[in-house]
Amino acid sequence: MNSEIAEIRKTIAQSPPTAGSFEDRRARWEPLFHKICPVPAGTTVAAITAGGPRGEWVTAAAVSATEPSVLFYIHGGGFTAGSAVAYRGLSSHLSAATGCRVLAVDYRWAPEEPFPAALDDCVAGYRWLVGAGGGAVPRKVVLVGDSAGGNLVVAMLLALKQRGEVLPAAGVCLSPIFDLALTGDSVITRAERDPMILASSLQKCSAAYRGNSDPLNPLMSPLYGDLSGLPSLLLQCGSEEMLRDDSARLAAKAKAAGVDVTFEEWDEMVHVWHLFADRLTDGRQALARVGEFVRAHIGR
Repeated sequence: MNSEIAEIRKTIAQSPPTAGSFEDRRARWEPLFHKICPVPAGTTVAAITAGGPRGEWVTAAAVSATEPSVLFYIHGGGFTAGSAVAYRGLSSHLSAATGCRVLAVDYRWAPEEPFPAALDDCVAGYRWLVGAGGGAVPRKVVLVGDSAGGNLVVAMLLALKQRGEVLPAAGVCLSPIFDLALTGDSVITRAERDPMILASSLQKCSAAYRGNSDPLNPLMSPLYGDLSGLPSLLLQCGSEEMLRDDSARLAAKAKAAGVDVTFEEWDEMVHVWHLFADRLTDGRQALARVGEFVRAHIGR
């Protein structure tokens, strides 16, 4: 194992992000994630105008605040925690890698607000972005999400397609969960290999978001959806993740449906290793790949 990820694994194991109750995680999420993924110098943060979604605009130092290309970023947190503020460092890294402004949105948490509350909030935020409020052009927008946010990226695409709305240029999913029924073999075989997610937490968060809904509903578990007609997708996961099989299975299904999909499994990497880009070579390289993919699909 390379020394960089070995040191990060050791640090994570001392304070697993998903340990404790939902309330415990929420209370420590922002300071913990600002320590895990510091906000780079020169990052600009701006409030979203009145009438827009909850969240913030995040722009890296070298990116123009009027750049027309936008990443619609959806944070992780198991549908039960996390915020745009907590993931501000990752938003800035994504902005720098792609040359885009980032609209980082918040959404309602489960179990207080289970499915489809988070999805509804994200769809509403996208509509604002490409409507009069945000003024963005769909072909210059890419949806990006990590973990639960990766789920919401593809769920959004399915919901927008069902409603006949204009889809964005592409979608990027970092360590996503696509199957709330948790049927992937890696949920069991890799349960002890990734310190970022505790197996008990995965079960609790999935149950919280499902509520009383059918976990096979494609808008909750996109693995079970009709993926035909979706824009290009980039799926990145680590080889050590419990959720590894979700990306592999959705990539295979998307390809069979005619979707232009790129699936990348990064050796030795843990859940959302991109967060450690300031000290992890593979984190920087994965973000660079996101940048290449985004630029190729928005014509930059």
